[in-house]
Amino acid sequence: MKRLVIVDPGLITVLSHNYSEANALVREAGVLQLAATVFCHREAHVAVRQIPATPFFRQHSYGYTADARPAADFMSIDFCNRSTLKDLEALPVTLTCDDFVLFPTVTCNIVLAICQWLGNFEPAHAPRFGLCLMFAPDANAAGRSSAVALDTYQRAFAQVPAGLAGRLVHTCEIDAISRMYEPILGVRPVTLAIPTWAAMPDQPSMTDEMRISFLGGARAEKGFHLLPEVIAAVRERHARARFTVQAVGHEADLVRSVTGRLAAHRDVVTLINSPLSDGAFRAAMRSSSLLLLPYDSDRYGLRGASLFTEAKLMGIPMVLPDGTAIGQDGRRKGIATTFEAFTARSVADATMRAIDRINQLSRCARQVARSERAGANGYLRALLSDLGCPS
Repeated sequence: MKRLVIVDPGLITVLSHNYSEANALVREAGVLQLAATVFCHREAHVAVRQIPATPFFRQHSYGYTADARPAADFMSIDFCNRSTLKDLEALPVTLTCDDFVLFPTVTCNIVLAICQWLGNFEPAHAPRFGLCLMFAPDANAAGRSSAVALDTYQRAFAQVPAGLAGRLVHTCEIDAISRMYEPILGVRPVTLAIPTWAAMPDQPSMTDEMRISFLGGARAEKGFHLLPEVIAAVRERHARARFTVQAVGHEADLVRSVTGRLAAHRDVVTLINSPLSDGAFRAAMRSSSLLLLPYDSDRYGLRGASLFTEAKLMGIPMVLPDGTAIGQDGRRKGIATTFEAFTARSVADATMRAIDRINQLSRCARQVARSERAGANGYLRALLSDLGCPS
C-alpha cells in the first residue's frame, strides 16, 4: 500500500466522532508511511478542512427524515444513495491497486452507492477497500428499526463483484453487530473499536477531587436534558462532587434550556460552551473521576460509542445504560455502573452507586486500560493485515 484514501460523507463537523477518527487515521497512516487523502461533506467546517480534507459530498451519511413511515424512510435512503453514487463516480482522484480506500462511516444512506460504485473496478487493477458498518443492518441512519434499511444492505452487498472479495474488508465497532452482518455477507466483519484520540501513553490525572463529566454532543438521545436533575440529586448526597458539562450541539433550543437550568448549580458545574480540539478533549477526560454516558438504551442498544472506547483506554470509570452492548461490556469488566430507566432518577442513582464504589471501579478501569492498550495494534494495521497486506 502507498496511499490511504478516506471517503466520509458524514465528516462535516468537529461535534461528531468522524472528525477525531479522521485525524486518528491520518496519524496512523503517517506511522505506516502511507500518504493520506481525505474527502468529506461539501459543507464541512473549517477545522475539518484543515485536517486536511477536501469538501466534496452533497449528502450526509447520517441524514434522515423525521417521518418514520416506511415510504418516507425509503425515499430518504434512496435519494441519499443516488446522490452519493453520482458523487463517487465523479470523485476527483485516480485510484490504483496501491491504494486503500476506506469508508469509515457506512450507513444505509450510502452503502448501496458504494457497492454499485465498486462494480466500476476491474478486480485485477482495483484498490483495496474497507467499509466500517456503523449500525445494525435493520437500523436506518437515525438508529431506528427499518425494514427499508435491511433491504438496502442486502441489495447492496449482492451487487459487489465476486472478484473483489479478496480486496474488500468489512468492520464493525462491536461484535454483536458483526454477528448480525455475517449471514448477509457470508463472512463476519472484523470487530474493531473506532480510533479517535486516546492512543496516548498517559493515564488520567489522579486527584482528590470527585469530578463527574458529561462530554460530547449535547443531544436528547444522549440524555443531555437529564443533567440538571441528575446533578441536583447527586450533590444533595455528595456535596463535594464537581461536574464538567460540555453544552454544545445542533439542537439550539435544547442546549439553551438545559444550560439555563444548570445555572442553579454554577458553583459546582464547569460549563464548556464550545467544541474542543483533540488535545483539549483529552485534558477534559484526564481531569474526570467518572464519565457520564446517560444514553437512551432504545437508541444505543447495539451501537458503539467513541467516548466509551476512549474511557476504557484511559482508565476512567463510567455510568452507562443497561440493556446496551456498551453497558453490558462495562459492567462485565467491572468499570461501570448501569441505570435501567432513561430517567434522571435512575441515572442519578447509578451515579451515586459509582461514587460509593469509585476506588474499586478505578482500579478495574486502570487494569482494563493496560490490557486493552497492550492488545491494540492499530486500526489500519489490523484492516490491512486482514487483506493480506504487509504493514
